[in-house]
Amino acid sequence: MAAGPEARLQFMVARFLGAACPDLLWSHFPAGEARDSITGRKLKDMGLKRGWPDIILCLPNGVMGAIELKAEKGRLSDDQKAFAEALEANGGLFALCRSLADVETTLTAWNVPMRARAA
Repeated sequence: MAAGPEARLQFMVARFLGAACPDLLWSHFPAGEARDSITGRKLKDMGLKRGWPDIILCLPNGVMGAIELKAEKGRLSDDQKAFAEALEANGGLFALCRSLADVETTLTAWNVPMRARAA
């Protein structure tokens, strides 16, 4: 199965975070994959919510950070916009990133120590 532009970006970001920020607490949130109706219902019943970002981070200051990855022309859904607004209203940080350089810039702005830089 070929990976689309957002999946390729996700793979690059995961490798970068692993190398540049090995002590950072973070995870990918895999809610956007295609699922059959039984699995979709099960996840919904377990509490899966729409609009959550691709990457969730516990920043060094204890604040929750969220990064949504989009291809060049990708747009945030209404649910993603609502999540971003709610997170920021509760003291969290949200960023829309379209490249590895965007992720590095975001982490720098959020004062995340990095041991490596994006090439």
